[in-house]
Parts: sequence; structure tokens; C-alpha cells
Amino acid sequence: MDISLSDFEDWKKSDSLVKGWILSTLEDDVLRHVAYFKTAEQVWSVLKKLFGHPFIDIPETELNDEAGKNLSRYLPLHKAALSGDWEKAKSFIEREEPQAFRAIITGFSETALIVSARSVQRNYFSKKLVELMSPEDLAIKGRLGLTALHVAAAVGNAELSKLLVDKNPDLPNIRDNADFLALHLAAINVQRNTVTYLLTYIAVSLLHRFPKLAWGDPCPLLALAVNRSAFPSGARIKFWQRFIGPLMQTLHPGLRKFFEILVPQVKLIGDKRLIYHQAVDLVKFICLEVLKLDIPKAITSIGLPLRIATQLGTHEVVEAILEIFPGAIFLKSEKNESVFHLAILYRQANVYNLVYQVEDSTHMVLATPDILMNNGLHCAARVEDHQRLNLMATATGAALQMQRELQWFKEVEKFMLPQDKQQKNTEGRTPGMVFIETHAELIKKGEIVDER
Repeated sequence: MDISLSDFEDWKKSDSLVKGWILSTLEDDVLRHVAYFKTAEQVWSVLKKLFGHPFIDIPETELNDEAGKNLSRYLPLHKAALSGDWEKAKSFIEREEPQAFRAIITGFSETALIVSARSVQRNYFSKKLVELMSPEDLAIKGRLGLTALHVAAAVGNAELSKLLVDKNPDLPNIRDNADFLALHLAAINVQRNTVTYLLTYIAVSLLHRFPKLAWGDPCPLLALAVNRSAFPSGARIKFWQRFIGPLMQTLHPGLRKFFEILVPQVKLIGDKRLIYHQAVDLVKFICLEVLKLDIPKAITSIGLPLRIATQLGTHEVVEAILEIFPGAIFLKSEKNESVFHLAILYRQANVYNLVYQVEDSTHMVLATPDILMNNGLHCAARVEDHQRLNLMATATGAALQMQRELQWFKEVEKFMLPQDKQQKNTEGRTPGMVFIETHAELIKKGEIVDER
């Protein structure tokens, strides 16, 4: 399988971030075993060898004798939890014991929720239990000190993890008998989506506790702006995946469960949607904290992240920033380039359309020149070095790219006045001249440029 340089760089940044956060949560005696490994996967593998899987090889001495006395009493509830049969569990609770949902029902001091949390297919059952339980009930530990969140995280159940954390925000901070957080178990068992969700949640929690982190150094907003894979725009989501998530939410839980079993990708899409929502919420929270600063500090905090997000096409970050700071649309780079100019220059259609919808005075913004007297149409005509490599990839690709370049140029041209189209930059070149010069290599390869 061919892997592009951009794919590798995205993975490298994501992997470094995950590895760094994992290491930051480990105690010193554990950290010394894994600190020198290069990738998150290597760290996870060593942790798994050191501590093993949390749900196997449990010695008989760990059995809870007191709990064992109630095994027969709670057997119907235990079976219902294993099969995910909520109707049977509900009937038992209503008929036998109203507080059975928080009772210890196995020899390992487990509640029905801990039992059901081991399988994503039992999430409807787990959800109904969570509705009955108090936040304190969700923190009940099994014999090994495992909460339901530990269990859900270890098996990669991001949906249930979010449900639990929403009701009891302190759950991610609870450690088991081995001094592990739920995050550690997710990492050890290589549950990347759940790791990402918990890391993002922890980041949000830290910002709520220490708001000054929102505008400190290093800048968290900048870190999010460059992490494209945390948002749908950088996740290379296929067309059908964009609407399958919302559609699944409208289905009856039983039917949704059927689809998740039949098509495993459906669950994966649901997990990713949780992560995307968390990332957007994190950006908005940071922006709200930055809003409390004086104007110079606020501009410093959002200026660079806004420009980077625009260049990379992370329109979710751009939209969140402009929602809190509408005036940021007029911020300029050191070259006097606005967000609009950068979106055009880097061919980021989603950001371009977003800014176009926000700002009514499109022509005024586009006509404003940068320090080299390039207006918006000059930007549409230019080709940056990294774009040139893509344009020249293949003959067939070049023909298609040339067509797209012309379409892009004409789209921007619609908003320009006649005098703007003839405006010369400091090199004495009009937008049309710049277009022909920067696309000369394509023309030499035999491509036909339509008359403009």
C-alpha cells in the first residue's frame, strides 16, 4: 500500500501527541520502562506485557466470597446483562429488588453495568442502567478496582465511555488497584478511538480547571489547528460515511444494534463522531477563554491558529474562531494577507465558502492588496511550490488539475471589478499574467488553456 508523505506526517504528529499524553499520565516507576520508545504503539505493547490484560487470568483468590453468596439470587440479572436483554433485567429489578442495578452480582464484585460494559453490542442495555444509576453508582469498583469506565475503555467502547463520563465527569480520574486510569487500559489494549476521546475529554477538563492554559505557551489552539485528523475535514471520510452517522441516530436502538453487528464500520463511524464533537467543543472553549483577554493578547492567541487552519483547510477551527471572534476575518498576516486571501491561495474551498457566507463585503476584502500589491485574483492565479508538485504529478492528473485551476480562477474573478482584474503587483504583473506564468509547465505539457 502506497503511503503519501502528507499521510505519514499526519500520522507522525498524531502518534507523537498520543504518546506524549500517555507518558504524562504514568507514574515514575512505570514511566522508566517506556520513556525511550519512539511510537505510541511501542509504548502500548510494553505496557501490555508489563501488566497484562485486565480481564484474564484472574486468580481464584480474587473471588469475593460475600458476593458469591448472592450469585443465585442475582443470576437472572447476570444472564440479562450478559445477553443485553433489558426487558428481562427491567422485569427483575421491578419485581425482585428496586436497587438491584447497583448490587454486586458476580464473584468478582461486579455490578450489572460492569458486566454489560464489556460488549459494545450491549450498549442499549448499559444505557438503560446508566439512566437508573446515580453518578456515585457509576464509580462502583469491581474486585480489581475496575469501574465500568475502565472496562468500557479497555474494550474500545467509546460510545459508552462518553455516556458514563457525561454523567460522572470524575470517572476518568479514578484509578484501579494497579494504579491505572481508564485511559491507560484503553492504551494498553490499543483502542485508539477511545484513547483519543479520553485524552480530549481530559484536555477539556484541564482547561476548565486551569483556564489560563487556553492562551499559554505552547498554544493549545495552534496544536488543534495543525491536527487535521481530529476533525472531519482532515479525516478523509468517504461520502457515504458523512450521512450514515446522523441516520443511525434516528433508528430504533434494536435496529441500530443490528446494523452495528452486521456492518462493524458503523460503530467506528460513531466513535469518530464523538471525537470530532469533542475537538470542536475544545476549540470553542479555548476561544471563549481567549475572549476574556485584552485585545492585543487575544489577537496574538488566535491570529496564527486561524492562519494555519485556513492554509490546511481545517474549516471547523476557522468556523469556531469566527463564531467567537467575527472581526478576526479582517486579521492580516505579516504579508498583509487576510483569511480570504489565504483560503484562495491554498485552494481551500470550504474555508473560502465559509468566509464568503460570513462577510458581505467580499469585493472589498478581495480587492485589498498585500504588501506586494497582489489582490485576491493574484492569489487565485499563483501556485505555491508544494501545489506545483501535485499539479505536475501525471499527464492525466495535470489535465484535470488545469481544469480545476481555471475554474478556481474564474470563481474568484466573478467578485472582482474590471480595474481589479488589470491591477499590477510590484512586479508589474496582472492576475492573468501571473496565471499564465505559474502554469507554464502545464501548458508546455500540451494542456490547452481556454480563452478567458
